[in-house]
Amino acid sequence: MQNFNTVSVGEYIASLLEHIGVKEYFAVPGDFNLLLLDELLKNKRINLIGCCNELNAGYAADGYARAHGVSALVITYSVGGLSVVNAVAGAYAEDLPIIVISGGLNSNTRARGEYVHHSLGELRYDYVRRIFKEITAESVTIEQASEVVGKVTSAVKTALQRRKPVYIEVACNIVAEKVSAPHFASMNHLKEFFTSDVANLALAVEHAALFLNQAKAPVIVGGSRLRGLCKNTQGMVAKNPFNEFVEISKYATAMMPDAKGFLPDSHYSNIGIYWGDASIPSHATRDIIESADVYVFVGPVFTDYSTCGNTTKTDMERTVLVDPHSVKIGNQIYQDVELSQFITELTKRISPNSTSLDNYYKMIGDEKSKIALWGGNFKKQMTQNPSDDVTHCRLLYRLQALILDEETEEAIPVTILAETGDAWFSALKLRLRQTDLFEVQMTYGSIGWSVGATLGYALATAGPLISPNNTEGARDRDVSHQERRLVALIGDGSFQLTAQEVATMVKYFVNPIIILINNHGYTIEEEIHKGSYNKIKNWNYAGLMAVFNQPQLDGEAFGPGCGFTVKTNGELDDALIRAKKHRGGPTLIEVQISPDDCNNELPVWGKCVSKSNARPPMAK
Repeated sequence: MQNFNTVSVGEYIASLLEHIGVKEYFAVPGDFNLLLLDELLKNKRINLIGCCNELNAGYAADGYARAHGVSALVITYSVGGLSVVNAVAGAYAEDLPIIVISGGLNSNTRARGEYVHHSLGELRYDYVRRIFKEITAESVTIEQASEVVGKVTSAVKTALQRRKPVYIEVACNIVAEKVSAPHFASMNHLKEFFTSDVANLALAVEHAALFLNQAKAPVIVGGSRLRGLCKNTQGMVAKNPFNEFVEISKYATAMMPDAKGFLPDSHYSNIGIYWGDASIPSHATRDIIESADVYVFVGPVFTDYSTCGNTTKTDMERTVLVDPHSVKIGNQIYQDVELSQFITELTKRISPNSTSLDNYYKMIGDEKSKIALWGGNFKKQMTQNPSDDVTHCRLLYRLQALILDEETEEAIPVTILAETGDAWFSALKLRLRQTDLFEVQMTYGSIGWSVGATLGYALATAGPLISPNNTEGARDRDVSHQERRLVALIGDGSFQLTAQEVATMVKYFVNPIIILINNHGYTIEEEIHKGSYNKIKNWNYAGLMAVFNQPQLDGEAFGPGCGFTVKTNGELDDALIRAKKHRGGPTLIEVQISPDDCNNELPVWGKCVSKSNARPPMAK
């Protein structure tokens, strides 16, 4: 008689992923995970997304977690696991919870001392888990079905609470064994988050309120670790504790470059991107922040990239530094204080002080002047001759006017995703609407990240698959239920690392707009350090769509993806208009730009980072 209170190990894992909100998981098959994939596929409510390789699958999981809050990835032992290490390390650095599930060795292998393929050719079996231990919040190996419930639920809880990846390696010969069916009513603890030490929270709030209320011109700077506070699976949380703090305090507020979008660009208190000498949209942002007598940094990650080569000038002794689980005020540290609870309680104790914000508007003028700093009326800037060559500046005008300033009933929110490189500087200058979002990978900065991340993000926000005429097999997506449109800015050098994942976008009918900036090399690295190695082989990038649109051997058609090559303003306008209307697959617009044309801030930033890299060893 069938026991309805048990499920297979693989089915248990699939049900758990479904319970925490995962709708798609990314996978590359390998012989150690094939049986696991069979069991996962029995759950028809979550979908397998097959990727071209493990690195790309990891990047896709990164993008999915950015949009949806959590993601899952299935790979095979060793060769698959080690291939995805770079992407998982990036997710760790960027605070993204990815459930990495690996098909593991047969449970008898270790006991019998057997040599196996896909290994180092030695009797060492645990090296993959130990490598992942360095780049995840928890890494476990499971060789008995009795261990599954405890170890898997523990790892998933850790991922959600710490907002970090976890690694779960499951022996390939236990995935079909039976375990107790999950009881989700008893699993709500998986979604519980850290709570503060009550005494430390009270002391930290008391200290910070006194410190700030005595200040003359305090300011706020928001960082990338605001992600868990400001975003959920539907995008931005309009009324979150950080926005409430900004509203009540009346302080001038800047965002670090990897936190753009966590406070709307249009917010009256938002004075731009604080990035040292590369601050955007003007040096007024830098001057207001660095002239303050007290700073509140909320969720920052201070790297040489996010601080313009360590050139930002703020005094940590005059800073309230709010990290996810601690608060530092001057030299006093309060441990076990959760960011959201601290900001919520501090907001109740703060006295409004608009001095720094008043000084900002005295410096630049009124709110219309602030809009002018961000590019003003972009439609007026589009009066250049259509036959003129595209430049970075003209590209920005068109993206702003034709995508981000659209106010038609059909317009949906947009996410701008920018690859490491000059694309950062272009994207940061765009003026986002209140519903628009922004994504970069600045802490880790792995070039090539954006292509896989575009796939994952687009899937997380896409409409459901549809089958026309009631035939078998999906052929398109219902765009009326699409949450937002993704526009990715990617350099040609970065694109070459992971280009094949555009084929997966075609396969699954997602419709991001990819702006491929073809300036014939690694421009960002050229600005840090010049060298012939920064030049790359040119491709026919738009022509790749014809390759990726090829039908299957059984005649099944995919796509279509669309590709355009543009050199002039008029060609770019036409391509963007067509891209907005295209729904059945991705659109790639190859924008050919002179190698000498880059954003003004890039050389400034590059010189600062180069100088930081070139510092001589400290005397011992």
